[in-house]
Amino acid sequence: MGVKIRKRGGKWYVFVNYHGKRKAKCVGTSRELAEQVRRQLEAKLALGDLALFDGGEKSQSFGSYADKWLKDYARVECKNLHSRRIRRSDRTVPPAALREPSTRSDQA
Repeated sequence: MGVKIRKRGGKWYVFVNYHGKRKAKCVGTSRELAEQVRRQLEAKLALGDLALFDGGEKSQSFGSYADKWLKDYARVECKNLHSRRIRRSDRTVPPAALREPSTRSDQA
């Protein structure tokens, strides 16, 4: 088990390595806050609380991601002609690719 803090670019991060799983979390510009978070995480891991590693890792299909992107981003940021082209191009994507979970990790 390892919980470490490091400063990168003016911000403090807490890095957790536990049984082959790794997580990193930005805690702000205060070293004292980073130390406090480190102590809390060490205590939780010592008690066996693995909630830190359970949440946030939901897979999403490409089709639902593309629909959300078209609705939220393309409609606002792209010109009408471009967004219509994108909507028409979804016919060329194989149906299986629209159902398979995406491996992207930067989804919000």
